Amino acid sequence: MATELQRPTSTTLAGTYTIVGGASNTYEAIDEAVTDDADSLQKTGGTTRGEFGYTAFSVPAGSTINFVRIVLRGWNNGVGSNSQGAHVDINGTDYDSSTQNLSTTPTDYSFDWATNPATAAPWTVDEVNGVGTTGLDAMGHRFAGVGGSEVADFSQGWILVDYTPAAAGGPFPELFVPDSAMCPAEISAIPY
Repeated sequence: MATELQRPTSTTLAGTYTIVGGASNTYEAIDEAVTDDADSLQKTGGTTRGEFGYTAFSVPAGSTINFVRIVLRGWNNGVGSNSQGAHVDINGTDYDSSTQNLSTTPTDYSFDWATNPATAAPWTVDEVNGVGTTGLDAMGHRFAGVGGSEVADFSQGWILVDYTPAAAGGPFPELFVPDSAMCPAEISAIPY
């Protein structure tokens, strides 16, 4: 198995977050390769959705897609049972994951899609590479329930594809070419 991971490179839907820390826009608050909880997107009360573009995947042709995963790092202020979820955007339609309740300490939460939710069929290489009308367009985050004056934060996110590369060499065994130093009796003894 192999994985390919992409981090946000743009904001396609800003949501109603408050940017905490030094980021100048929403995607910069969550795009770190090294965890930095000092920059985050924060929500006080209510719900919100954000969506982020990323560099298209380049999963090799012939691969079998095992799943698409979005990982979101989040936490709450310890009051209530705040929750977050993810979504994949396919041709302008958001397909939501279930939600998970947030811990009071920064924690990574994973949301998986074993099949393409737009087709209910296994993912294809073209779809995860963002090709066609059923291809991945963006990754999304949502705070699904932050009560009244409660506060929740989201500090890091990424999308990855887990896949099995196509077998090298094709379906046929390697062709044996006799060495010119072999005598005719040795050549005729080679099973074929």
